Amino acid sequence: MKLKDACTLFANANSINDISPHTRRAYTSDLRQLNKFLKLEIALAAITPAMVNQWAQSLADEGYLPASRRRKLATTRVFFNYCVQIDLITISPMEKIRFRFPMRMVPPPVLSSDEARQFLATIRATTSINPIQQPTRSLQKELIVWRNRAIVELLLSTGMRVGELTNLNMEDLDTIEGAIRIRGKGQRFRQAFVVDPIALEALQAYKTLRLQVSTTSSYLFLNRLGNRLGPQGVALLLRMLANSVGIQRRITPHMLRHTAATLLILNGADIRLVQEVLGHSSISTTQRYTHITKPQMKNMLIRYNHMQALAA
Repeated sequence: MKLKDACTLFANANSINDISPHTRRAYTSDLRQLNKFLKLEIALAAITPAMVNQWAQSLADEGYLPASRRRKLATTRVFFNYCVQIDLITISPMEKIRFRFPMRMVPPPVLSSDEARQFLATIRATTSINPIQQPTRSLQKELIVWRNRAIVELLLSTGMRVGELTNLNMEDLDTIEGAIRIRGKGQRFRQAFVVDPIALEALQAYKTLRLQVSTTSSYLFLNRLGNRLGPQGVALLLRMLANSVGIQRRITPHMLRHTAATLLILNGADIRLVQEVLGHSSISTTQRYTHITKPQMKNMLIRYNHMQALAA
């Protein structure tokens, strides 16, 4: 069997279809690169460990960072293991290959406390105190304004990934307990909590408005057409909100995730707690936030309840 045909089988496998759309796109992109390097017409059984090593070296030569190379080679390993499982080959060419990558503990991009405070305060100022008792806009306009605020409140409160946010269903948000059921990577579920009262009030107001919308969609966050709001839609609205606040830097959903994690660490949260909040499978991933110094902690937020400080 040719490599390109094996890749097609892999892409259509049930085990692959069960993963997240983001991971599936990464698999497709990585294997397309592998195909281009090894040539589409090569026989699967003809691929040797030396060829895989050449593929790995080419990634380094092209300037890919260690994290990107690690992911691409992990995809390659998963692919060849799948080929072994369905008897396309007897042994993976990566069976005895081990790669070493230099570890780079680069601090992630975050908002400063002043930027986060300004951003949140401006977003909160766009909403009325009670959209139900004192409506100032049509239901559709009111829903969009409160949706945007609810998204910012959730991203800063919980540090959830944008894909996790856009996959939330109505029943995943319990505004009475302030609990959110999150579908994480690998279809692992975890629970998050919104403990800040101002943020929780905003989520309650948004959900009340959302219940008034006539739609068959069960998703919590909708676009203007009444369909699921996707990750790109969230990224776009954050850029628009940042421009309205006057923040020159590009604000992304992942930047708010990093900001939430950093603020928790600054306020004394245990790294294991932050790991659980973010849904990291490995503590080493969470350790990238521990570059914060103690003097910085003294001038930051109230311990753990960082949202309260942002509202001051």
